[in-house]
Formats: sequence, C-alpha cells, structure tokens
Amino acid sequence: MDDVYDPRTIDLRNCIGPLTGRVRAALKGAIDEALAHDEHTASYEVSAAQFLILSTLHSEGGESACELCKLMDYDRGAMSRMIDRLEHKGLVRRVRRSDERRMIALRITREGEVVLPKMQVCVVRVLNRFVRGISRSEVRQAESVLRRMLVNGGAAAG
Repeated sequence: MDDVYDPRTIDLRNCIGPLTGRVRAALKGAIDEALAHDEHTASYEVSAAQFLILSTLHSEGGESACELCKLMDYDRGAMSRMIDRLEHKGLVRRVRRSDERRMIALRITREGEVVLPKMQVCVVRVLNRFVRGISRSEVRQAESVLRRMLVNGGAAAG
C-alpha cells in the first residue's frame, strides 16, 4: 500500500494529526462551555475531562487513576486533582480493591449516576453541532478510521 503522506509535499498544519488535535481541543472547549451554562449541570462545575472520567466509570466500573491517565493522556498529578474535585463534589469515590488492597479503584456515586445523563445531553448536543451537515455514514466511517489509526499506532481502539 502506498504511503498517504510525502515529506516533500505534506502540509503539517492540515494533515490528520494536527486536524484531530484541533478538533479535540474545539470539542473540549465546546463541551466545557455547554456543561458550564446548562441549567441542569452548571452547579456541578464539571469540565469535559471530568465528564469523561464519570462516563468511563459509569460504563467500565472501577477504573484506577492510572488506567484513566492512560486512556485520557493526563499525567498522574492532573488526574489526581481532577479526581479530588469529583470526589469533593460527591460524584466519585475512592475504594480499596478487595483483590489488591494497595490498589484504589474509582466508583461513580449515586449522585454521579443521577447527573451523568444530564451531562450526556449537553455532550450529545455539542457532538451533533460538530457533525452538522455530515451524514451518519460519514460519521461512522470517520469513527472507524480513527479506531483503525489507534490500532495501527499501537493504542487500544476502545
């Protein structure tokens, strides 16, 4: 298979890497804004990154901070501060794992489970705004391409 990019002709500002980074940053900012201004979620003062933690804990269960760091590409200090904030807000709790007492698992609380669907409404509204004018099949194809890129790059495609 031929290479897609050529070092002599590549536009390093508009190839897949920088574009996905810019889309990620724009999505994060738009989600932060939506969560901060929604009547049902604003009082929780949850960021897009904190939403991702809650969403992951809801769907995957007792992830550790270390596992979340890998998933979200955050350093341990930043992750610890985000978890502290979520714990202070009553949305997550730290629990010792029964199988490995030295390990701390994270669990979403009842309050977190109550507010998460309200946050999801905000996030879906933002995602739909970003894909406006793009067909459902094009969105699914883009998702498939991104998952394949993760596999090609050696990361889990989740």
